[in-house]
Amino acid sequence: MSKVILQPTGNKDARKHYIDTLVRPVDILKMKPFITSDEYKYLSNLYPNGLVPTWGVTAGKNNVNANKWSKIHAADLAFFSANSKLYSYGFITFKLHNKNLAQHLWGNNSEEQTWEYIYFLDEIREHDIPISKFNEIVGYSENYKVQGFAVLDEEKSNAVLSYFDLESETAIQPISEEDYKNIIEHFNLEDLDIKGKTKSRAEQGFLRKSLFGNKTTAKCGIGGKKYPISFLVAAHIKKKILLF
Repeated sequence: MSKVILQPTGNKDARKHYIDTLVRPVDILKMKPFITSDEYKYLSNLYPNGLVPTWGVTAGKNNVNANKWSKIHAADLAFFSANSKLYSYGFITFKLHNKNLAQHLWGNNSEEQTWEYIYFLDEIREHDIPISKFNEIVGYSENYKVQGFAVLDEEKSNAVLSYFDLESETAIQPISEEDYKNIIEHFNLEDLDIKGKTKSRAEQGFLRKSLFGNKTTAKCGIGGKKYPISFLVAAHIKKKILLF
């Protein structure tokens, strides 16, 4: 299940970073000298246009931010906050701890720390959620303010994601292979159709993750043309046959 991250951007450094590396995503070639070849290949696969929306947090006092950062994963959603509003959000695709890259992108703050706990985003969209409404949704006091990097627990994250019906179109959270096998072995074909806002197939997450990973575009297996992942559906060409 995706988690919700709160990222304040009220101070001067954060406002500048938001423009420099999110509104204007980082050219992956500028990152290349500071990351491993495997990381470069992975990011190139995630961002085929070579432009990578990038954010980072400092370790914080007693590593408080580093410990929070360790809890975030692909498909989690980060809200950016300022002026008593959650004004935009994006889905996390990947993260890495890299002090040299952070110093290259952002330098150091007044305490000689850099924003070395880095995460990358996609599907960044503007939003306009008053903090008062957010507080109501998650059960915070009405005067709560986003003053530090935070990762919400499952209950609060679910409340936010459900209320605003937010879900990544590309960063798919798959079911496990074991769960997929159990579905195939213990249910009829008709049972794989699960009810939601629209009819979908229970194995879709597993198939999409296997085929697309966290790519944002891919070739259609029938027509051969490249499309955004959100336009593609993972499907069996032949009718599934259960073997017992």
